[in-house]
Parts: sequence; C-alpha cells; structure tokens
Amino acid sequence: MSSIVVIVSDNIKRLRELKNLSQKEVALSIGVPQGQYSRIENGKVEPTISTLKKFAKVFEVSIAELLKSNQLEEQLTRPCLKKLK
Repeated sequence: MSSIVVIVSDNIKRLRELKNLSQKEVALSIGVPQGQYSRIENGKVEPTISTLKKFAKVFEVSIAELLKSNQLEEQLTRPCLKKLK
C-alpha cells in the first residue's frame, strides 16, 4: 500500500467523522457500494480521480485537501501529548 493511499484513506475517514456521516451515507452520496467505500477508507483500494472529485464535493474540500499529509500536525501534537501524560 503506497503512502498516498494511506494519506487519502486517513483524510477521508477524518472528514467523514467530522461531518458525523456513516460509511453508508458517504457511499450513497458518491455512488459506490458501501463495501467498496469501506475498502477505500481502509486503504485497501486506491480511489480513482473521479471518485476523489466526488469525495471532495461531499466533504466540501478540494482534492488537494484529500491528498494533504497531516505529518506536521502529528509532529506538533506528539510532544504535547507526552507532556499531558
């Protein structure tokens, strides 16, 4: 599994949860079976460009946002979490 697939799947899951949507609701919105959506969100299937466009529309973000890594955010958060522990 490539790192871009992991980034996209993580972002899709995060955005879905932020919008309080179920996998089934998102799958219906983008026109794919729920099982296929689950495989995309779990990083087992790489979404096509047309599917990424549909995700971007549903989540009201750009395709670039779906491809953006959260590594900087994670690097900043880890030290804060250690301090809280």
